[in-house]
Amino acid sequence: MKKNYRFHIDLRPKAPPPPAEAMVLNEAIRREQAWQARLEAIGPAWLDAEAYEDPLTAMEHLEAYNASLVRAQQLSVGAYQEGGVQYEVFFESPGYKGILSQVVDRPSSRISQLTLSPEGDLTRLSLEHKEGASQDLRSLFRSGLASLSSDDLAFYQGYLWICLAYTREEERLVRVTQTSRICRVDSGRVEFSEEVLID
Repeated sequence: MKKNYRFHIDLRPKAPPPPAEAMVLNEAIRREQAWQARLEAIGPAWLDAEAYEDPLTAMEHLEAYNASLVRAQQLSVGAYQEGGVQYEVFFESPGYKGILSQVVDRPSSRISQLTLSPEGDLTRLSLEHKEGASQDLRSLFRSGLASLSSDDLAFYQGYLWICLAYTREEERLVRVTQTSRICRVDSGRVEFSEEVLID
């Protein structure tokens, strides 16, 4: 008995492989989605307010932390305006989420930055006009506030820089510190203060 063999040859042109740029972009999107999922899994923190000398203040810091956590989890990555506020939301390796915000019609008054780590630690930074002539802060909107040094503040005399750092161990908020700097208009000197608010 003679065997019959059948062959199918597809002569249609094959689709070209995706360009390298698209592959890199897709990988970046998948990475950011994984980072976002990890941040969204972070639950609210708690603390034993009665263990502190001032329970009311301890609870206020806890509420501020939890509100900032939810805000950082909810905001979408990208540059956009919402309710008169300009946002720049981005991820930094390895999974830190940064949020810069500024009131659109008052670019000289204040700029804020919020950073959420994969472990749930939060940093809230702000630079706010307090005295003297105001300056346009839009250039800082691109570079952020984390790297501002005392020397940099000499260019922003009369602006108060504040850093609130929230540290947690698993679900507990265990430490809150506040660091502030301001370059006085009258003297040109930078005043520095640091305070442990919860420990």
